[in-house]
Amino acid sequence: MRFSTFAVASLFSMSLLGCTSEAEFDELAGETAADDAADDGKSDGAASGVYTYFAIKGDTRKCASPYCGGFHMNRVNRTTTTCHDGKTGDSCYTPELDFSESGLSQQTQYKLTTAAASGAFGDGVKALVRGRFAKTSLGPIEPQLGRFIVTEAWIAQSGSVSDGVFVKVRDNGLRCFAAPCPSMNEKALNTARGADIAEVDYSSSGLSDEQVGELGSQMFEPSGLIIAGDRYNFKIGGRKGKGRTATAVFAKLADAATCADGTTVAGETEFVDSADGKQCEMPSTHCVTNDSSSCPQLSPLPPNFCSDGTIAKGSPTFIDSADGMECQMPSVHCLTKDHNACPQLAPLPPDFCSNGTIVRGPSSFISSADGKECEMPSIHCVTLDASACPQF
Repeated sequence: MRFSTFAVASLFSMSLLGCTSEAEFDELAGETAADDAADDGKSDGAASGVYTYFAIKGDTRKCASPYCGGFHMNRVNRTTTTCHDGKTGDSCYTPELDFSESGLSQQTQYKLTTAAASGAFGDGVKALVRGRFAKTSLGPIEPQLGRFIVTEAWIAQSGSVSDGVFVKVRDNGLRCFAAPCPSMNEKALNTARGADIAEVDYSSSGLSDEQVGELGSQMFEPSGLIIAGDRYNFKIGGRKGKGRTATAVFAKLADAATCADGTTVAGETEFVDSADGKQCEMPSTHCVTNDSSSCPQLSPLPPNFCSDGTIAKGSPTFIDSADGMECQMPSVHCLTKDHNACPQLAPLPPDFCSNGTIVRGPSSFISSADGKECEMPSIHCVTLDASACPQF
């Protein structure tokens, strides 16, 4: 990957020497007839392409699924969106995300749906998807509501509020002896327009310098980096340059490296809040190293450990290993034999989880009054409505 010190300075300069006016002309803003030259929804599938990108937000309406609880989507940088049934509006509703063409694992899909759900509350865009609408859903209930086929997923890298034009920025290979150097190319999403720029000003993005440096490497990839922001112009030594502010930065989701050198281990089920006020069961997996020397070395328990209590094994924990994978660590607890040293639990009310499923989760352990531990049950009310959970 090409990445020189000069390139870093060019990419991440913060326009300290330049001045930004309040009424800069942005040639990538708005819509033109040429923007529809590409067949939006069917073509331009290359990683470097800029068509078929949609902002996605969770649906918070209260009505029967699948008519509610899905996602609202609209083409970024455009005033209209064509839905699965051919109708055009400001945005489209879809009850179902089809990830079959995305190549993303369930855990990675969950990152997208979580970001989309958070986008339903507050301003700005938290998640983007690339893909197309399909006329029918895959489920047996109300298939005429259609679905959206996801080919790419992108999420915001900070809590800042997106504003301005959404552009895909890539390194264009140009290197200069003097600044400003237009070494980046930006293309407005869902349009036919682009420009070469010399700077990106990240000061409004809420990103740390370390995050900016890590994200900048994605500009050297075919898919680039997606930024929302506005045009500004500046001068250095009398030479003119263009830049774009970054009110929000979006990174493309990809699965973590495969566990080829380790062992994939299923962790305990995790529970997250569902859209209908109950909970969802979520799987967890870990890549455990096969090299025991990369993990902390455990000492045997002393002979008198928990001599006046009861030894119990808890769920294993997972920590980072020295070789970049994980270590599976045992969890051993000394339980008190005195029940009065533990919190007294009240019975569940008769109507607890009357319209859900009661599921026991892994036990938790808390300190007891006599210096040992208490094993506390974990009870969850899991929703019966799969659409109320993050979609996989």
